[in-house]
Amino acid sequence: MSLPATTAVTNTVTTSHTLSDFDFELPQSLIAQHPAPERSGSRLLDGRTSPPVDRIFRELPNLLSAGDLLVFNDTKVINARLFGDIHDPESVVSRAIAERGGYQLMPEWGTNPANHYLPRRKTEIRIHAEDLERVDNPLKIDGLLPKPAKSEPSLDDVMSW
Repeated sequence: MSLPATTAVTNTVTTSHTLSDFDFELPQSLIAQHPAPERSGSRLLDGRTSPPVDRIFRELPNLLSAGDLLVFNDTKVINARLFGDIHDPESVVSRAIAERGGYQLMPEWGTNPANHYLPRRKTEIRIHAEDLERVDNPLKIDGLLPKPAKSEPSLDDVMSW
């Protein structure tokens, strides 16, 4: 589904954006592979101006005003690969595959060594209602989500094999 070209998403601070403003190429070299050595030294993109300004996280308190709403993304850069001997039942890799229900990817290819998939770990979180604030979908126009044009492919068309 794509939004009509005239659809605007408005930032309540000062700027107006269209959905295409958020389309960009991100070179692999700019994707963090490791966390910053000093947490407060991590990069921060200040989008209040055009063009946005590169800053560092420790500058954030000086950029905030009373009443500003902070939204946190708690994703982390993790080491997502395990290397080891799957034929050794005591190896870290073998134990992880056994304990988490891992399985070989594309065994029909007969590749050796093989890649294995480990399902996500289940994490329990507790959210308290008093900690939540309801906000509406910023893509709504006059209270309604935009519908795709009849000429656009349906989700069934896009997802069919």
